Amino acid sequence: RSVERVGQIGMAVQREHMLTERHILESGPAGWDAVERDLATNRADFQRAAAAYGEHLSLPGEMAAWYRLAGDVAAKDYLAPAVIGLSRSNRDLDARRRLVAMQPLFDAIQKDVSRLVEINRMGAERARKEMGDVQRDAVEFRIILGACIAAVLVLIGIMLTRVLARNERRLRDKTHALEDKNRELDAFASRVAHDLRGPLSAVSVASYLLGERVPQQAKVTGIVQ
Repeated sequence: RSVERVGQIGMAVQREHMLTERHILESGPAGWDAVERDLATNRADFQRAAAAYGEHLSLPGEMAAWYRLAGDVAAKDYLAPAVIGLSRSNRDLDARRRLVAMQPLFDAIQKDVSRLVEINRMGAERARKEMGDVQRDAVEFRIILGACIAAVLVLIGIMLTRVLARNERRLRDKTHALEDKNRELDAFASRVAHDLRGPLSAVSVASYLLGERVPQQAKVTGIVQ
């Protein structure tokens, strides 16, 4: 946008130079008035572009170049009315001599404009480079962040796997312990049953012999058996 405004300033200065030459070529009030109206319009265009550009001077060297341009334009504006006055007086030769004498000022203004264009071009390239650096940094940050997240997820997966394996091992150990206890209880029950089988057999035999010897006590013998 700044380059466009500088271009408008340069074009306005060139247009003023051409309009001034046209004013010298005119030979009557009607032609002079028409050219002077165009000059006024062109001057208004220049002032608008200059005001808009002057609000945004931030690049290195831009302020100095802008002040140099403003000084050259001020010098041109100081001399230009004399050329128009000579032209209106039909002193075309003197007017053209004055205009030719002003040529170094017009050249200096175009040089100032070119310098401002170059400053803005370099600023735009620098801004693009900085933007590219920012985008590259953002991509690198996203890559690093993604790698960190992946590493954290892998670490969490490893931890969960270890926890599950540890819990499974504990459950397996408890299952084995419970099975061992069940086997111990079965063995204990078998030993108890074996140990009780002998006394109970003796009691059964004694009750049978008692029933044989005391038939009348069969009821008691049945109870004992």
